Amino acid sequence: MAHFTVGADGRASDCRIHQSSSHATLDATTCKLIEQRFRFEPARDASGRAVARPYGWLQEWWQDGRGPQRAN
Repeated sequence: MAHFTVGADGRASDCRIHQSSSHATLDATTCKLIEQRFRFEPARDASGRAVARPYGWLQEWWQDGRGPQRAN
């Protein structure tokens, strides 16, 4: 699980991993891609002004084209 801030400009920043994939490279890649590629419509305050807001993202990585493997 990654947590990050969406700024008033709609861009993600300050990405932090809160639940690791157990692979440091994948965790770093997740935050790198979030900060480089994610764009959002920013949150608005009561006056309609764009404001920063925290968000979360759950990224699943898998190998061999088998799709996500969920534990029961």
